[in-house]
Amino acid sequence: MRRAATLGDEIIRRGLNQEQTAVLGRVQPSTVQRIVAGQVRASPKTIVSLAKALGIGATRMQAMCEAHWLAAHPDEDLSGGIVTPPPRNAYGRPPRPGSRLREQITAITNRNEAFHGFADWLMFGGKLIGHNDPDYHEKVVKFNELIANCVIYSTACDITNAANQIAAEGEPVDLDDLATVSPYITHTVRRFGNWIINLTPPDQAPSTRLDLEPRVLFPTGPA
Repeated sequence: MRRAATLGDEIIRRGLNQEQTAVLGRVQPSTVQRIVAGQVRASPKTIVSLAKALGIGATRMQAMCEAHWLAAHPDEDLSGGIVTPPPRNAYGRPPRPGSRLREQITAITNRNEAFHGFADWLMFGGKLIGHNDPDYHEKVVKFNELIANCVIYSTACDITNAANQIAAEGEPVDLDDLATVSPYITHTVRRFGNWIINLTPPDQAPSTRLDLEPRVLFPTGPA
């Protein structure tokens, strides 16, 4: 079967509609509608999400989404500007197209894969959804991501408190080392423990501010 040239063609080829595609890709239905209509350009995050949902490469998905934009804006190129002759390097060759966009897509792909892997780890009952109902699909995805976001937020607060405590004791904290600490930690989560929903606000607001070097990271006044 011939490959689809646009996102809209791919949706039709798979027997889906735009709303079902949005649910599978975990994006807003209006986003898919506006992309297919050529009203907006797909962001790297949306490209990666739709590519994963439809099981195709992110680079191909980017080209399929851009086809809608270019059809509605024939006087613009992929960078969003008016079509001009490509720049040349010192050897008279044009630069490699889309290298910066590919770097963004790779970075966002890694973040999305890490988040979805963490959310799948938290999900009960298996990864397959047994009902072919878009509303049911959306509820499962939203509730699963809600729990994942809550756990990630709690872990991020714990990391912040630990880093602030180390800095308060006078120990140096390397920002490059801190940047490698992931909030998708599983060994500290009691996945099969008791999950209690407490909607009462805490007595003390959680610490969400890194205060390692106050005058460097968060200047409070003129130097």
